[in-house]
Amino acid sequence: MMNATRLINVSNRLPIVIDKDGEDLKLQRASGGLATAVEAMWKGRAGIWVGWSGIDDDPRLPEVLAQASRERQYQMRSV
Repeated sequence: MMNATRLINVSNRLPIVIDKDGEDLKLQRASGGLATAVEAMWKGRAGIWVGWSGIDDDPRLPEVLAQASRERQYQMRSV
């Protein structure tokens, strides 16, 4: 059952790390303390996490973040 509370988290980084590997973008879960601790609060809630993706100026970034967001219950937005 989904909790009706919507969370908004604004931090310096997103809970994922995106690395460029040649022409590919590789996505993995961030290992930082905030990302690890706060991730548990998202279970059963919708919301948005705003932070830096780790890369700049890549036209594929919106689709990568959309895919990562679909795999979770919250959206991710890069600043």
